[in-house]
Amino acid sequence: MDAITLDGILAELRSRLVGRHLSRPRLVGRSAVSFETSAHREWRLWIDAGRGTAGIYWLHRETARPLAEDETTGRSRQARLHLRKHVDGARLTALGRVSGERSVTIDTSGGVLVLRLSGPAPALTLARDGEALGTLGDGPEAWPPPPAAPEREWDRVEPAAVESAVAEARSRGRSLRRSVMAACPGLGPVLAAGLDGTARSFAAVVSRLRDPRPTVVVPSPPDSWHDADLVHPDAVLLAPLALEREGATVIHPGSWCAASALFLEAR
Repeated sequence: MDAITLDGILAELRSRLVGRHLSRPRLVGRSAVSFETSAHREWRLWIDAGRGTAGIYWLHRETARPLAEDETTGRSRQARLHLRKHVDGARLTALGRVSGERSVTIDTSGGVLVLRLSGPAPALTLARDGEALGTLGDGPEAWPPPPAAPEREWDRVEPAAVESAVAEARSRGRSLRRSVMAACPGLGPVLAAGLDGTARSFAAVVSRLRDPRPTVVVPSPPDSWHDADLVHPDAVLLAPLALEREGATVIHPGSWCAASALFLEAR
C-alpha cells in the first residue's frame, strides 16, 4: 500500500473506530491479526504484515472467514499471547500514518501497534511502556516507529530532488524501483514501478495523485476470475489512480476500505 491509499483507509476507519474497543485478537495467518470491535460486530479490523499484502483492512466477517489461514510460527504465537493480554478489551484512541513514511501507528489503552510497510520486509509490533513485546511478519520489529519526516511527503518533495536522489542511488547499484522509493517512500512499490526516475515522470504522477480515487487493477472482471489468473504477485494491484496495463480491468470501488478488501480477496 502507498501512503495515499493508507491515508484514505485511515480516514474512513478513524470515524468508525476511535473511542471504540478492540476485542478477541485472532491470528489469521503467520503475519496477520484480526480484531472484533465494539463499533460493528459484523466487521473485522484486519492488520496484515505479510509480503505483498501488508496494510490495514476493514472486512465483513463473511469475507474475512475464508481468507484466514491456520499457519503460525513461534514468533506469531508469542505475539498473540501479548495481543490477548494487552489489547483484548483495549480502547482505540488514535490511528494515523507517520508523515513521510509508510508506517502506521494505532494507539490503544493497552499499548501501541506499529505497522511498518517499508524496509526489507513488513512487520507489525505491539509495544507498551516503550518496549516492544511481540511482532508479526518477516521483518525486524517495527518499534520504535520512524520519526515524522513531512519534508519527504509525496506532495512536498521537489521533482528535481527526486531525480537527483534516484540517479545517485542507481549509481550505487540500487534498482530503479527501490531508488524511487528511497527518494519518496510514500509512493510504495506499485506507484514507484511506473516512474522512470526523471523529474518529469515524478511531477506527472504527483499531479494525478492530487485527485486520488480508490482503484483495483485486475486481470479480468471479478466474476470471471480463476486461481491461475491471480497467482502472479503483481496480478492484482491496489492504487489511488488508474494504472495502464494491457488487457487489464480497472475497478473503482466506492470507498478505500472496499478497494482494499477486494484487493485482499483477490490475493
